[in-house]
Amino acid sequence: KAQDNKQEVKNIMKNSIKLSTYIMFPLMLSLALLSNQVIYFLLGAKWVESSKYLMILSIAYTIFPMQSANAQSILSVGRSDVLLRLNITKQVISMGLIIASIPFGPIVMACSQILSMIVALAINSYENNKLIHYSLFEQIKDVLPNLIIALVSVFIGYLLLNTLQTGVFIQLLLCCIVIVVVYLILSFIFKVYAFNYLLNIVKGRIAK
Repeated sequence: KAQDNKQEVKNIMKNSIKLSTYIMFPLMLSLALLSNQVIYFLLGAKWVESSKYLMILSIAYTIFPMQSANAQSILSVGRSDVLLRLNITKQVISMGLIIASIPFGPIVMACSQILSMIVALAINSYENNKLIHYSLFEQIKDVLPNLIIALVSVFIGYLLLNTLQTGVFIQLLLCCIVIVVVYLILSFIFKVYAFNYLLNIVKGRIAK
């Protein structure tokens, strides 16, 4: 029964990271791409210089859904003691990276959060693999289709952004529309699991 429970937790986690990264990958990567326009539109020209920090943190947080899912699965098998130990370890490493990067300036400090997220994911997934046999390699393989189509969609948005000679709002609007449309088309063409799953939910709701 314990083994069955672990397999059930693994299946739930696989589904969770496929769905969460399907949404978060394009969202965070698009925010990174359009960080300059977002800051300009929301805060004005004098804050545009801060857009580089938004871009870096957006990239860092593309990893967050996987890290969070790993933490939740550890809790699901009743190992809150392990999660507490991991959280303390991750906080110490994160603070260490921030302190070590201080002499190199704020940009490097922000970049240290990308490394911190990667380390946190590696730590969580290592323990997770021991508990439910779901390795980081297998997780990456599960989310790779989402990442690839997100990168392709955002790259097309980048090409469009470089050709637009319009106001910031129009740039944001057109790029977001193009990225979403391309992302959905690629999801349909390559039969991405999360797309089909969400589409079936929508169809079920409409049928009712």
